[in-house]
Amino acid sequence: MDVVRRRRGAAAPGVVVIRVERGKIADRGGIQEGDIITAIGGQAVTNPRQFNELVPKLDFKKGVIVNFIRQGAAGFEVLKDGGD
Repeated sequence: MDVVRRRRGAAAPGVVVIRVERGKIADRGGIQEGDIITAIGGQAVTNPRQFNELVPKLDFKKGVIVNFIRQGAAGFEVLKDGGD
C-alpha cells in the first residue's frame, strides 16, 4: 500500500488504498486500489499516520496479515516479501 488516505464519513475504521505500485509487495499480495485496510499485523488501523508508523515495524519476510473491506465484503491477504 503505497498511498492511503483517511476514510471519511464511514461507521467502520480504516484507511483507503488510493494507489498500489505495480510489482511492489502490496500489488503482488493482491491489495487493490479502493480496498479499505482495517487492520495490519493484527493491529487495527484508524488513520494514515498510524498506518504509516506501523508498516515499517512489521516483518514482511515472515508474512503479515492485512485485513480489508473490498466492495462491502471483508477479506484478508498475507503479504510476504520473497526478497525479489
